[in-house]
Amino acid sequence: MQAPSRKTLTFLLVGSLLLNLFLAGLITSHVWHARSFGPSGGPGGSYSQKSGWRNLPEEQRTLFRKIWREHKDEIKTGFQEMRGIHERLRENLAGKVERDEFEAAYRDFFNEQTTAQNKMFERLLDITMTLPPEQRSQFLSLWGMGQHRHRSGHKPAPEPVTE
Repeated sequence: MQAPSRKTLTFLLVGSLLLNLFLAGLITSHVWHARSFGPSGGPGGSYSQKSGWRNLPEEQRTLFRKIWREHKDEIKTGFQEMRGIHERLRENLAGKVERDEFEAAYRDFFNEQTTAQNKMFERLLDITMTLPPEQRSQFLSLWGMGQHRHRSGHKPAPEPVTE
């Protein structure tokens, strides 16, 4: 059998390099997009409320910007409280090995989380009640419902247009 020529080897090497670069780009793209799929487990993760608002129509974005600016400190305080609760859970789980210790740590976490979420919901309703009546239901129906990908892969049905 005759050895391949230098030209053939060069062609195969370049082809192999191009194929490897293509596959590396494909894998990198998949990993990059997979980590931002769907809502994240906590505030400030790959899906955040503010980035979801960017997908809304201009009129709704303007409403959210106005509300966000006026109540930014209240809203951020709620998110900071939730991050603190998650941090306390992480600290409470450190060094635990028994089931009853895990259950107690998670029970405390869920109780704190429920209390914080209820406070955030109350703040949200207080903010909503400062809006004109026609904007209240619009604001509440869109809170957290930006046009992001859903885990099921299905998009929600569009809202009927009422005039």
